[in-house]
Amino acid sequence: MMNEELNCSEELKQLKEQYHTLKQDLDKQKIVNDEIMKATFKRNVAVIERDKIISNIAAPIAMAVVIIITILKKIPLYYPIVAGSLIVFLFVLNLVFYKKYDINRMLSCDVLTSIIAVKQFKKAYFRYLIIVWGAVLLVIMYFIPRIYSSWSTPTKAMCAVALLILVIIVCLGIEYLNSKTIINAADEIVSTLESYEE
Repeated sequence: MMNEELNCSEELKQLKEQYHTLKQDLDKQKIVNDEIMKATFKRNVAVIERDKIISNIAAPIAMAVVIIITILKKIPLYYPIVAGSLIVFLFVLNLVFYKKYDINRMLSCDVLTSIIAVKQFKKAYFRYLIIVWGAVLLVIMYFIPRIYSSWSTPTKAMCAVALLILVIIVCLGIEYLNSKTIINAADEIVSTLESYEE
């Protein structure tokens, strides 16, 4: 009888040690997982913040380029006025959008509110892109006939228009990749927050 109690006691002791070791391993794994999630979370927030900063820097640079080209090439004044108006519109739109959908402010709430806010950011970002590219395409539609008619021969005019279209396609490609990065970052932020909520 004593032997059985001693064996049970020994087995219980071993089980407790195994449980303690397993619990320590799980705690270490949880800490590692939390660190990985925090790093991913910070990286995704940085992606969205970087987009805001680049957009705010790009507008003044684009405006300076328009002004320099206007001065150097002595082009008709309506070109820089239209291009400048577009740049100012996009700059203000960007400021308003990122003021309303500030990622750091959205994430300073509780988890559920942050999830909802980031999902709203994603939907608003799609609308923002539609407005941006709608405005850009309107200005391009304004410029194409004027660019075409400003050249002396149809061949040069077609080359100029083709170059403009090529630049637009490249810009659309860059914007598509950038937008995809922003949307993926928002999705990863939501999935990270949802895993914290569980």
